[in-house]
Amino acid sequence: MNELTKKVAYLKGLAEGYELDKSNKEHNLLLNTLDCLEAIVDEINCIYSVFESLEEYVDMVDEDLSDLEMMFEEEDSCDCHDNDLEEFNDSWLEDLDGEIDQAEEEK
Repeated sequence: MNELTKKVAYLKGLAEGYELDKSNKEHNLLLNTLDCLEAIVDEINCIYSVFESLEEYVDMVDEDLSDLEMMFEEEDSCDCHDNDLEEFNDSWLEDLDGEIDQAEEEK
């Protein structure tokens, strides 16, 4: 990005060195084109700066996600939760359905 800035600055310096007359249509067109190029390079530099910030943020999120994945993989590989799963049943769901039915009947 810095190279584009240098090239446009060089071209603007050349134009100033030639002492182009703004009253001449061709010179005015060239000077305005150089101004436009300078504005485009400035915008590109701003976009690139935002891109770099977003890239850093995505890298941080990726690291956090990797940490979470590792934590869950460790939990999944642990045998301590297997007993809890064997004891789990759907009786709480049946109780909840019964309570809902009872509440609807009372209405």
